[in-house]
Amino acid sequence: MKEGKTALGVLLFAIVAGVVGILLPGPEMATGVYPWQVEVTEGGNSRVFGLEVGADNILTAEKLLQYESEISLFATDAGEYTAEGYFDRVELGGLSAKLVVTADLSHEQLEEAFKRGLRIATLGSGTRKVTLAPEDVAVVRAAPIASLTYLPSLQIAAETVQGRFGQPAQRIVEGKGTDAVEHWLYPAIGLDVAVSERKKEVFQYVPPRRFEALMQPLHEKGTVQP
Repeated sequence: MKEGKTALGVLLFAIVAGVVGILLPGPEMATGVYPWQVEVTEGGNSRVFGLEVGADNILTAEKLLQYESEISLFATDAGEYTAEGYFDRVELGGLSAKLVVTADLSHEQLEEAFKRGLRIATLGSGTRKVTLAPEDVAVVRAAPIASLTYLPSLQIAAETVQGRFGQPAQRIVEGKGTDAVEHWLYPAIGLDVAVSERKKEVFQYVPPRRFEALMQPLHEKGTVQP
């Protein structure tokens, strides 16, 4: 009889432990790193996912996420360059996502890195993707983060975005019809959320102190909504 009670006690404990395990946040959830948790620093930067955009670098992101990014440089026919670290799959707050971390480097630095590139591939859009020389990869990894783009694997409803961030300070639309993308701008925290009918939301974080300058191309190409 005593053995029966002991077995029953163990079974009840296992059930309770299982329920508690479901209710309590796991290791990823406990970190509290969600796209809507943005902190503005005293220096005018923003901190999200444990990274200070405008101060930390790609190497810091790799150590924090325990994931090595793919470093690449992209060049357009107009002579524009962008260097970035691409994280194909990360777990943040229990959510799977991709991250793109752009390096804050001058046009001259990027142009020289382009010239030293080891291999060039032309993408469908006409943009060229450049495999960088090892010394330039190190420079990109060490440069401050200019912007951080979060691409969740699941659709996040526009109502949820508004519920978390509130009404955007401004809305700008790019494109027309079902291909239109509406940008919800939150300059106080340096955030641009791209919302559309057909695609998943895209969250781009930049230092609030540089928000207007970095969003200028969007203002030039898009239509401001009343």
